Amino acid sequence: MNYVGVTCVNGSCPNALANEYPEYGYEHCDCKECGYYKGCTDCALYGTDMCTPINEKGEIMEVKNINIKYVKEGMDKIEILSGGDWIDLRIAEDVTLEAGEFKLIPLGVAMMLPKGYEALVIPRSSTFKKYGIIQANSVGLIDETYCGNNDEWHFPAYATRNITIPKNTRICQFRIIEHQPPVVIIEATELSEVNRGGFGTTGEK
Repeated sequence: MNYVGVTCVNGSCPNALANEYPEYGYEHCDCKECGYYKGCTDCALYGTDMCTPINEKGEIMEVKNINIKYVKEGMDKIEILSGGDWIDLRIAEDVTLEAGEFKLIPLGVAMMLPKGYEALVIPRSSTFKKYGIIQANSVGLIDETYCGNNDEWHFPAYATRNITIPKNTRICQFRIIEHQPPVVIIEATELSEVNRGGFGTTGEK
């Protein structure tokens, strides 16, 4: 059953009431069937040791902790938005770039990732449209060993036009993934007998 089993933030969790006052006819229901449910960020247990998120298949998801240190003054706090896996990052200073200029834009944070995980950093979908900058290395990879007090994250930006971007603007996003498991490279003389036909052939006959 998908529920925390305790009174939620507004004191009206049907499952808690059904457990505590069965004589009044309260019925158990799935959290998403509950009129009071507003997602994990509205839950009294969110972010605590008792938090147990459940995915769309009803499977319990393990919560991973990311320790974050704000290394620049005046940074807006990072928020985890419901409905998405990626976490937005903000720039730590006002940035002015001329067309053709490259800059490592400071993001004002250092993080300690969970053991066995690394982070992928990519632009937000609107970044190029709004600011005309692209990520110079296409995709950023941050290893779990980059976790010191002064290991600030940066966004490698290449400007395609003159632009000024104010501090705390969200320009990129990240998510964590597990490290690749151990692999062995085995040389072979034969692979699959089915050939795709090369690059750009998906969906073509």
